[in-house]
Amino acid sequence: MNISSRTRRRRGSVLVMVALSLVALLGAVAISTDYGLLVVDANRLQRGCDAAAIAAANKLDDTTVVTTNHYKATVEAQTIAWQNEKVPVQTTDVTFSSDEHAVTVSSTVTRHFFFGAAIGVPTGQVRRKATARIKPVKSLSTQGPIRVAPIGITLETYNAYKNDQTNSHDISLVRQNKSVFGKDDMVLFDLRDTNAKSGAHMQDQLTGQELQLSSIGDFETTLNAASPSERGKLSSGLDTLFTAASQAPYNDPFALGNMANAIINGTASRLNPRVVYLIVTPSTSAPNNGTFDTQILGFVPVYIEDYEDNGSKGKGSSGDFNITMRFLPPTSASGANLPTSDDPSTSLLGLTSVSLTD
Repeated sequence: MNISSRTRRRRGSVLVMVALSLVALLGAVAISTDYGLLVVDANRLQRGCDAAAIAAANKLDDTTVVTTNHYKATVEAQTIAWQNEKVPVQTTDVTFSSDEHAVTVSSTVTRHFFFGAAIGVPTGQVRRKATARIKPVKSLSTQGPIRVAPIGITLETYNAYKNDQTNSHDISLVRQNKSVFGKDDMVLFDLRDTNAKSGAHMQDQLTGQELQLSSIGDFETTLNAASPSERGKLSSGLDTLFTAASQAPYNDPFALGNMANAIINGTASRLNPRVVYLIVTPSTSAPNNGTFDTQILGFVPVYIEDYEDNGSKGKGSSGDFNITMRFLPPTSASGANLPTSDDPSTSLLGLTSVSLTD
């Protein structure tokens, strides 16, 4: 009797221990399941924040209109964040850095637990954030898919037309003894070092046959102003670009502006040879007698629609040379692995790189 009684008691104890262990095991599995789902939410939310921050930073393209940029960036961030199909984003906060060149997007999501309510934890919340910074591209070469042209315009010209992608603008090559280099004017460069000045090299750089590098902050020397030789080289270089653009895969006819709207709307490639990045420099207030040194402030994209050399049409060697162009919206070259400038005081202008920093 005593042995049987002890055996029954042991069996009862084992059953209680098994039952308690099973409850604990099931509780651990339940908590792990809920926590695992929350981890999945966090990863998906992080990817959404990354995408929203990058999209928002792309709207910070002009620090002179901060209020407008903040509004555009905030709307873009919230739109991208709320389009996250993987998790039901509940709140999205958008903040900006003190230098106005970075944006942080923070989002939250709350998950109702399947099993947590049984232990008094009905929900769990996750919050993630991402910061993206926009930087000016520091250097461009005369070769490659994103090319700088040895042509300079003033910051005054760019500021006048940067938001006007509807109209064409005539930019004139400066002439000898012209009073200033200002709005609606352009100059030519030979981008080689040692203050080189060769119209033939300028032509090769324009067409991408000669590799040269141009960097923000560098000083470049202009060519002699609109001499007949320079105009001829510029005409030949532009003809080369137009011919390349007329062929496959671009099939861009020589007619004025047929392709500009498609490029601006994103339905045609910016790799079109008629799309080049001009050098932006300060204006001058003194007569341009021959050449002068000017500092590179940045690079801006334009589509070259047409050109006219009045000097080659019987009007004398001092006639105007005009390039008709459409200014393209600023673009990000984040996928191009181009060097960028960390100086927040540098103007962002038309070519930037956007990357995540946090």
